[in-house]
Amino acid sequence: MAGKVVLHYFNGRGKMESIRWLLTVAEVDFEEVHLTTHDQYQKLLSDGHLMFQQVPMVEIDGMKLIQTKAILQYIAEKYNLHGKDIKDRVMINMYTEGLMDLMEMMMMLPFTADPKPKLDNIQAKATERYLPVFEKVLSGQIYLVGGKLSVADVLLLECTLMLEEKFVGILGGFPNVKAFQGRMMRIPAIDRFLKPGSKRKPQPDDQYVKTVMEVFDIKSLPCVHKHKIRERFKTYQKCLKRKHAAVSWYPMMSCGKMLMTHFSIGRNQPIEIIRRPIPPSAFSRVLQRYITTQTSHSLSTTPGFLHSRPQFHRFNLQNTSVMAGKVVLHYVNGRGRMESIRWLLTVAEVDFDEMHLTTRDQFKKLLSDGHLMFQQIPMVEIDGMKLIQTKAILQYIAEKYNLHGKDIKDRVMINMYTEGLMDLMEMIMLLPFTADPKPKLDNIQAKATERYLPVFEKVLSGQIYLVGGKLSVADVLLLECTLMLEEKFVGILGGFPNVKAFQGRMMRIPAIDRFLKPGSKRKPQPDDQYVKTVMEVFDLKSLPF
Repeated sequence: MAGKVVLHYFNGRGKMESIRWLLTVAEVDFEEVHLTTHDQYQKLLSDGHLMFQQVPMVEIDGMKLIQTKAILQYIAEKYNLHGKDIKDRVMINMYTEGLMDLMEMMMMLPFTADPKPKLDNIQAKATERYLPVFEKVLSGQIYLVGGKLSVADVLLLECTLMLEEKFVGILGGFPNVKAFQGRMMRIPAIDRFLKPGSKRKPQPDDQYVKTVMEVFDIKSLPCVHKHKIRERFKTYQKCLKRKHAAVSWYPMMSCGKMLMTHFSIGRNQPIEIIRRPIPPSAFSRVLQRYITTQTSHSLSTTPGFLHSRPQFHRFNLQNTSVMAGKVVLHYVNGRGRMESIRWLLTVAEVDFDEMHLTTRDQFKKLLSDGHLMFQQIPMVEIDGMKLIQTKAILQYIAEKYNLHGKDIKDRVMINMYTEGLMDLMEMIMLLPFTADPKPKLDNIQAKATERYLPVFEKVLSGQIYLVGGKLSVADVLLLECTLMLEEKFVGILGGFPNVKAFQGRMMRIPAIDRFLKPGSKRKPQPDDQYVKTVMEVFDLKSLPF
């Protein structure tokens, strides 16, 4: 099948469906190899076809690509569906990141024992956070960005159709979005894709779930029983008696994820699935009431928990800052998802200011002023825009400052590496919100040494940089990641001499050398004060007991 695009995935939607949609719109024919057994997956691994051991995987142009977003960007760029310039592209990337967040919530439904609470949460998020953004953007224009069809339009159509499968009439209050959907569905390639017999997949069913479990050798869905949750909360109550316990302990992983998802963290972490609904009780009602007071987009991928219905705030990307012309970062005074942005700006030798969020009122003002599309931070003011979505921001900076490769093939490799590195760093970012970090540390160390570092050790054999013989955002994130790993695991690079040598070379770059010295804008490891500030900004004073 040389020369033919080939998709390797289950015979179902999942993360491959957006790729099918985009290839269809680009009028690219493709074939599929459906994974149905664990042996097929193991063979892909043993043959070295799955960087970071992940699917979906797409064979295209002599490459085997992973990481859904990297694949989508490659196809979009190749087939002229990714905007005309750098500002178009960052808008497209922000929209696609938000849409994929929403669609991922729906992707988790087949793995949820009691979908009703999840459906209520998705409906609320869609109507209060996401659809109002697109309704406003589509007022008086045909497409989302630049008057031209893009990958963002394709994903918005896919997303609206998924929503209508679950919530009949959900677009009734969004006439611009509904009209957009109708126009998109009249595009000939899309019209064919929506008809029976096409390569579009049906809604997931029991067979799909069974196949996923078979391929990944999951014998049963893991359960979280109520008595285990009670034990964790008893631990928390004991911790409350200690000094600073309210800010230094968070007994449930999901609560830590809830905090961190304000920074768009958590989608790729291992999740616990409540297989059986927890019977109604005073305890479960209190637990659910607590969780429903929070605003979290990616916690919604953790089945069994509920969420709030946050009020939609208008958004405005135009820069009204008094520091116009200067790059300004809006975040808490800590690492989180902003630290990679600080690293990249430093390497690009771009000076920046920071506005540190320390109170709930500051965050609410950003919302009420319309500065946070999808109600998320980090937010970066740059070139007259207010940008969200960390990966979109990083790509904008990388492209602007020539740190994103020389051609399309360089860029897709850079994107795959950065996606993987951010997955690994997100695991480390969650640690401050974990009551018992030891199991998490063990998991991170195993993943780093068995899944991630071997990839980079091999790539760096005989070359200075990861891609194209030139410094890129992927190199910057690899350095950041290795330093984070060494903070937790002394000597972890001992078995990876190429990575260690790379780290040494990178640290001798003058801008990086200055950034690593005391007094720079690099943030220290998260501490109790960092956790306390996060809780203050997002109004998480303590668990309600």
